[in-house]
Amino acid sequence: FDFLWSRPDGHVTRYDLDWLVKNSYEGQKQKFIQPRILWNAEIYHQAQVPAVDFQTFLETKEGLKNFLQNFLLYGIAFVENVPPTQEHTEKLAKRISLIRETIYGRMWFFTSDFSRGDTAYTKLALDRHTDTTYFQEPFSPTSLELIHMSSFKWLSNIPLCICTTVCGFVSGLSILFH
Repeated sequence: FDFLWSRPDGHVTRYDLDWLVKNSYEGQKQKFIQPRILWNAEIYHQAQVPAVDFQTFLETKEGLKNFLQNFLLYGIAFVENVPPTQEHTEKLAKRISLIRETIYGRMWFFTSDFSRGDTAYTKLALDRHTDTTYFQEPFSPTSLELIHMSSFKWLSNIPLCICTTVCGFVSGLSILFH
């Protein structure tokens, strides 16, 4: 049995069906599933997941690789010794990917200023939430949010990290799996 393919210019290509089956890539597809670790502070701490040094992250493939491996495995990763400037945070972000334009710009500081119409910019406490759900394209499984923190500590036995941002705000980071 043959498969015929003809073009408007009169050219005809003939393929033997057995040859097509033998040379098909369909059977060679493998579904790769990125392993993920469901963590809490204790699991993450016991795994001794190292933060990547800022200069190593910027200047070496190994630094970027270590960051990405931590992020893909745990859904969270840390870079330490980042100078507390928007310029350095932007360098870090650009090393990972393009920076998406948002209604706040590409990079922004959190300040207590409700003129933006967002409770994140007030002194009110916010419980855990998903950022930017009101965007046309909110953060999704293919998005990454970077927060420049001046310090952080793990709370025991729950998947929550308490962070102090460079601007002085305290944030809780958690990850959820569905």
